[in-house]
Amino acid sequence: AGFFRNNGLLFTDFSKSPKILFDDLATSDRASYLENWKARPGSGREWNVGYVRSVSDESLNDYGSGIEDLHALFRRAPEVKRCLSRRAFEYMVSENQTIDAGYLDFLAEEFTRRSAANSAEAFKWLVKTLALSNSFSEPDLVPEECYDRRPGSAPGSAPPCRVAFLFERNCVSCHASTSGPGRLNLANWITLADGTKTFPHLDRTGTQRPARETFERISERLTTSDENRRMPLGSFMTSQDRQELYLWIQEQL
Repeated sequence: AGFFRNNGLLFTDFSKSPKILFDDLATSDRASYLENWKARPGSGREWNVGYVRSVSDESLNDYGSGIEDLHALFRRAPEVKRCLSRRAFEYMVSENQTIDAGYLDFLAEEFTRRSAANSAEAFKWLVKTLALSNSFSEPDLVPEECYDRRPGSAPGSAPPCRVAFLFERNCVSCHASTSGPGRLNLANWITLADGTKTFPHLDRTGTQRPARETFERISERLTTSDENRRMPLGSFMTSQDRQELYLWIQEQL
């Protein structure tokens, strides 16, 4: 929003006005309003405007000032290529079809690599790859299933394809066994006696925890503002990965 800090009602440019009027007809002293977008002293920039991926590690963020900076951000941000790849999949296959996160990353990474040389050829490659995919050729798609995976991946007993790669990328380095932290294994997916599916997760007596308790605990550790409890500890998880995991866990609950 900070890129448009001088724009108000109907996108009108208020940069030469002492006041700014917004779409809900609220008004503000423009100088006071702009203070909200000022960067902190010593930051090395005038405005705290850009794509903020992390509030604790500014090196992960892309900052700018004007609309031209926003356009440049669109060209270089990997999230834009990933979004375009996902939209292309939704257009070619189906809007409600599950896509393996690892396969989506493969599409986005390869599209980004090819775009550096020729963006038009990169887009043709993306469309061609999707047209030759299993998802595109499958005549009777099941929305919850993934029909394409990242080259070289072997799902085995992994969690559902929608989140398996996300857990592998962000969590499994610590949570790969019930003898590890939290006695939680996020690399495997099991069926309990009552028919519910969950992760292997033991309590202090070595007894498998109920599925709902496991998902509630994961949800709390994903969303807490306590940096000493928020997972993954000591490493960065993208907002896209965190949101996708959170939404999936809410569905399980």
